[in-house]
Amino acid sequence: VDASRHPAVLELLKIRPRTRLKEHHKHLFEPKRSLLDDLGLLVCDAGVVHRKEFLETYAAATAIHNSNSFNDISYTLVADLAAGHGLLGWFLLILAKESGFQKRSVVCVDRRKPPSAEKINKAMRKNLVDTVRWSYTYLEAPLTAIMPSHQSLLVSVHACGTLSDVLIEMAMRHGAPLALVPCCHTIDKAMGYEPHQLSGITLNAVRRLVEEEKKEAA
Repeated sequence: VDASRHPAVLELLKIRPRTRLKEHHKHLFEPKRSLLDDLGLLVCDAGVVHRKEFLETYAAATAIHNSNSFNDISYTLVADLAAGHGLLGWFLLILAKESGFQKRSVVCVDRRKPPSAEKINKAMRKNLVDTVRWSYTYLEAPLTAIMPSHQSLLVSVHACGTLSDVLIEMAMRHGAPLALVPCCHTIDKAMGYEPHQLSGITLNAVRRLVEEEKKEAA
């Protein structure tokens, strides 16, 4: 089913992006017509995922799943980095198992596991078969603790700021495929921003450029 024309998607686009999908939204995914409906019902059980996040994560997961690297059976581990509540990892795992990749597992990594991740985890483990449930792990750790192997696929959605640079460097260093959806940037040094060393530009120079852009836009 073309997700853009899926009846549930057309209805979801009518509600506010930050609306959390809950029990009373289940009717949008019934009767079940495709895997999108199954995933939607699981998300409604969790009750913590915004409409916007559900559609974005589904779009990212299906695009990654359909890529050449993801369909290489030699890759047995998917690492969802800066995973947040871990929804992308769950979606990719379900898609992999549905496609016959029974040996593939997923590890989600973030320095802090938010409460929403546990609610999603509970809903997934309640409804999914053992072969899927046992293939998912959430690890609270800094990204520097990750050492990808030649059997690893790296993924990240909303890798904010220079986190995208860190993940690209990690993938290059270990020769691992990377599927990356970047996100917002900040120029606040207190929030960890530093221009990439290969850019040849200083933090003050970046700030000046931003201020010039603001003036031109005013």
